[in-house]
Amino acid sequence: MKDLSDILLKQLGRRAKAGQRTRDLVASVLPDPLADALAFARLDGDCLVLTVATPGAATRMRFCQRDILAVCAKADMTARTLKFKVAPATERESTAVQAQGDPQSRAISEESAARIGSLAEDVSCDALSVALKRLASRTPR
Repeated sequence: MKDLSDILLKQLGRRAKAGQRTRDLVASVLPDPLADALAFARLDGDCLVLTVATPGAATRMRFCQRDILAVCAKADMTARTLKFKVAPATERESTAVQAQGDPQSRAISEESAARIGSLAEDVSCDALSVALKRLASRTPR
């Protein structure tokens, strides 16, 4: 008689492989930078649940919803709706993304920084002023 842990481990392995196949299928219709943000995909009834790295990636993937559902239909999957879950990248993954030139970590020109800095001084909202000053500090080093 097989041990319960062996049975559970095999079930978990099958689910992981199915999720990876689903992820690869969905990633095949996404542009490269967006496909890299897709961590996992699984089918839950008629809902395709996509786990992505950032909220921005989830928003951009919503624009690809028609293509995603079409490729699922071709693969005989019963997905009718999409649901997104955001799972932040681990420390190692986020360091690798920054090394590749993450758009959020890019510097801005000195002229843009000066304009944003002067705008920050004129804004009456403290929170917006702080955010603009932080943005203005992103000049080339």
